[in-house]
Amino acid sequence: MIATLVLAGMAMIPFMGLGKRFEQKQNVPSDTGEWKIGGTAKVHVTLVTADYNKLNCYSDKEFEGKHCQYQTETQSFRPNPNAPIDDNKADLIQPYRTHGTNKLIFIAGLWATPALSTRLHFETPRGVAENKLARFVAECEVRFVGQMKNPGIRWSPSGKWIQEGDPLVAIPTSCSILANENS
Repeated sequence: MIATLVLAGMAMIPFMGLGKRFEQKQNVPSDTGEWKIGGTAKVHVTLVTADYNKLNCYSDKEFEGKHCQYQTETQSFRPNPNAPIDDNKADLIQPYRTHGTNKLIFIAGLWATPALSTRLHFETPRGVAENKLARFVAECEVRFVGQMKNPGIRWSPSGKWIQEGDPLVAIPTSCSILANENS
């Protein structure tokens, strides 16, 4: 009976939003003045694990084998047949916003970094209301590999495609989780 209670308690933890109570809020804006193609910079992006499945872009451009999920509004990029079935979207570019400055940035393979992959594993967004998931800030050292020209962006799978200029595309070299944004 004790084991049943422990398992039931563990099953309820993701629904309770406890992660929001344990993390400190930090104001760590990104310095976008350092951003240039071929350069590196430290960026802070605000996330929730539900973003893994929600954020999309379309463009026919590739950068070092990284690309948006879609080539056009309706046509997906064909997956590499030799790629693993689940690689935490290592080759997919997704749109994000910087923490503090709300600047648009495209980052490829963000969820494949060890810190974010671990967070996604322990705070899975499946079957949990998004408002129960803790919004957090990831600090990533990135390398800028190009610039998208007028790509389509969609902030949710059922949302409309929009264009927001020509964002830089970055590939993370390392990431760490800093803070819960809502504390």
